[in-house]
Amino acid sequence: MTDLNLNGQLNLRGSMDLAGQGGKVLVNGNEALVEGASGTGILVPLPPQAPQDPGLKATCVSSLGKSITAAGKALVTTGMVLQGDTNSWPGMLTPSTVNSGPSAVTANFLPINVLSDSATVFPNGGSATFDTSNQ
Repeated sequence: MTDLNLNGQLNLRGSMDLAGQGGKVLVNGNEALVEGASGTGILVPLPPQAPQDPGLKATCVSSLGKSITAAGKALVTTGMVLQGDTNSWPGMLTPSTVNSGPSAVTANFLPINVLSDSATVFPNGGSATFDTSNQ
């Protein structure tokens, strides 16, 4: 199996479906996140009672840029997330901090999110770190 490793100053534009030969799409050696990627958030209780949905799993449900895909799943270039056992708490995957700087790989000028990027969950202001790419 061969991974497709994108690196250097690269801006993917238009519509395309990327795929490694049986492997994964990497960005500067890090797995690119696709819709459905998941991670673990933190629980910040909302006073005065415990949260309605105490689940910590966060899932990326929608990428803001859907034209570049990896094996048919949209690469995440900032996106909407839901946290909780029943996906109760909305949030936003923030622009990539791992895939950044002059060697950032972008899709239509937005940095592609990769493993270890994070999201902010709106109701509690907590964060979630993504450790599964869903590729």
